[in-house]
Amino acid sequence: MAFACALFAACSPQQPFITSPDGRIAVSVEADAGAGVTYAVTVDDKPLILPSAMGLAACGTSLQGATITGVWHSSHDKLWTAPWGENKRHRNRYNEMSVAVRKPDKSMAFTLRFRAFDDGIAFRYELAQPDSLAVTDELTEFRFADEGHTMSWSIPGNFETYELQYREQPVARITDANTPFTFRTGDGIFGAVHEAALYDWPEMVLRRDSAGVLKAALAPLPDGVKAYIPGRFTTPWRTIQIADRAVGLINSSLVLNLNEPSKIEDPSWIVPQKYVGVWWGMHLGRRYGRWGRDTEQRHGMPSGTSTLLRKTAYKECCSRAGTKDGRTGAETSSSTTSNPMRISIWSE
Repeated sequence: MAFACALFAACSPQQPFITSPDGRIAVSVEADAGAGVTYAVTVDDKPLILPSAMGLAACGTSLQGATITGVWHSSHDKLWTAPWGENKRHRNRYNEMSVAVRKPDKSMAFTLRFRAFDDGIAFRYELAQPDSLAVTDELTEFRFADEGHTMSWSIPGNFETYELQYREQPVARITDANTPFTFRTGDGIFGAVHEAALYDWPEMVLRRDSAGVLKAALAPLPDGVKAYIPGRFTTPWRTIQIADRAVGLINSSLVLNLNEPSKIEDPSWIVPQKYVGVWWGMHLGRRYGRWGRDTEQRHGMPSGTSTLLRKTAYKECCSRAGTKDGRTGAETSSSTTSNPMRISIWSE
């Protein structure tokens, strides 16, 4: 299989522009012969993301001669019903801008697709190449307008796990971070950098490069290549959720709206249920007083007896809570009835 080598970074004097339906969020795109294609985001006419690079790299070859050949705008507004989740009804309303980019010799062409919602923005790369590609890097940057006064909440960038301690620190001090990368600007705007519709593409974390800029970093394959893709391919969305309050990020449907619709034709069998159970306490051997391993040792009980007793008590609690069965799940520190245990009961 042949893999073409290219760096997707277009250049043109055109300046495409798009706003959210309510007009508060704006995205602009510029093309410069030296910097390539950049995007910028403003909220209420104040900069949130300064001009930041866009593009994909394959084998290190440059496409600096490419130009913007067309810009198209459209709008969308539709209500849809989710088969499960926190909210049943979601409104998918956005303004869309497609920016066509092509090399003068027509050997390379792709589209930058932007969507501006009332609760954030998203963009992705849509490729239409004659050959397959071996992607070696993603050039997407996130240049925050005021890193020193923008606070962030994140865990270190790690392709292996999300089970790490969260950090609260200014964006300026971040060297790497997993997404969602949550932040609050000095003006009180809350946001989160993340991704949506992640199919056949590596996970993204944020890493500060040698120039001091936060950019997308992709999980590599064993040979160092980030992804082998066909010539016609659509990348995941890069998302920036935006809200006036932190709760707005929780209530946002932006990521769900960008994911593909459910392929389950009849979702009637999907119903919320409640369950409780043990997890980390069991794996870490945590002592639960009369439910822990110390109890087993003290009374000469077989290993695992305390876990069995704990699960039995959970099933009794589930019965009182109205569940249909005694399924076990993960544990959190929520209080229950008069039973002196700490368990969790939640719906899925």
